[in-house]
Amino acid sequence: AGIVPLGEALGASAADKFGFSYASVRALGSVGFLATGFGVGALISLQGTGLILLWIVVGFGLVALLGFYHPGGRSDGGHSATQWSAIWSLFQNRVFLVFVMAAALVQSSHAVLYAFSSLHWRALGLTEDLGVAVEVVFMLVLGRWVIDRLGPVRALGASALVAFLRWLAMMADPTGADLWILQTAHAITFGLSHLGAIAFLSQAVPSHLVSSAQGAYGGLAQGILMAFAMAAASAVYPALGGATYGIGAILAMASVGFAWALGWIWFGKTLRGL
Repeated sequence: AGIVPLGEALGASAADKFGFSYASVRALGSVGFLATGFGVGALISLQGTGLILLWIVVGFGLVALLGFYHPGGRSDGGHSATQWSAIWSLFQNRVFLVFVMAAALVQSSHAVLYAFSSLHWRALGLTEDLGVAVEVVFMLVLGRWVIDRLGPVRALGASALVAFLRWLAMMADPTGADLWILQTAHAITFGLSHLGAIAFLSQAVPSHLVSSAQGAYGGLAQGILMAFAMAAASAVYPALGGATYGIGAILAMASVGFAWALGWIWFGKTLRGL
């Protein structure tokens, strides 16, 4: 569970230190995700499912090795180890807590898509989507430009509103062009929300707490809330089918509310008292 938030923290730190676009690097991660999906899928068809565990072990081994040389983890000697009292102050900060809820709710609204979309589309006689491919293009070409113009809070609010509309439409079991259009929205509902969250952390949280803040966001978005949303989806999907996307719509609408509140209480500066 720690690999994703730690990886994001290292990537954002390296982008800040060396002045390159985090969005572009994150897009290359999605390219790797796509390539691995197709490549390992082909290998499994030839070698069987026993290959999966080997692939996971080798992949984690490479992550561990590369982690020692990651440029985002290099210390400049200017910071001492973060104290627990500083981390505790982060979780007592009202602005940070509102941000975490706004970002985590829109991310966890994808739970139904992640857990049941492939099964549901196959039951309808459809092929799987290429939403991640559109996400890659967005992050590579437009990600930084959009964040610079919208700012973190409006990016989160816009992505949550699009997510709400997307999941409402998905409840109707769209097919053909309608489904493709909705799947291209993944660039907004996932890509824009994630870039907005990273931009908020880099602007609002002191540098010595960014990793802890990113871990809190990632743990809630990809961990606790996502787990609860998937559990709820698994409980109702057998009875509701595509209408299960209503869970995502509820979570996304809640995210819109938190993003609106964040816009009222955060003024684009480093959080006080941290």
